[in-house]
Amino acid sequence: MLDRLAIPPKLVLRALDDLHTIAQNLPGLREAAEALPTVEDELSAQIDKLNQRVDKLLEEIRPLHGEMDDVDDTAENLEASLDRLHGEVPALLEEMRGARSQIGAFHEEIRDLRDRIPGI
Repeated sequence: MLDRLAIPPKLVLRALDDLHTIAQNLPGLREAAEALPTVEDELSAQIDKLNQRVDKLLEEIRPLHGEMDDVDDTAENLEASLDRLHGEVPALLEEMRGARSQIGAFHEEIRDLRDRIPGI
């Protein structure tokens, strides 16, 4: 065994102080330890509520994924249609210019005819 003189008095005093601190805080530690199961139950209940909310959110999001796919498909179809239309516009404009020139000529003919017919 250790001889009493082998342990310095400062270490003995420090150990006694530590034991005194532990003894003073023991009731608080006991209360905290007794409260842990209640805190754990409350935390578990909150986690369950959170899981339920996440599950509801996922249920609401799932249909949106399909709708977003539909929107994406519609956008792609619209883009393809606009590309086709863009390719057809120059030819259509040329046709309209031709029709406009024909209408202008027709208008001139009608004006000429009107001028020839007396009383109009």
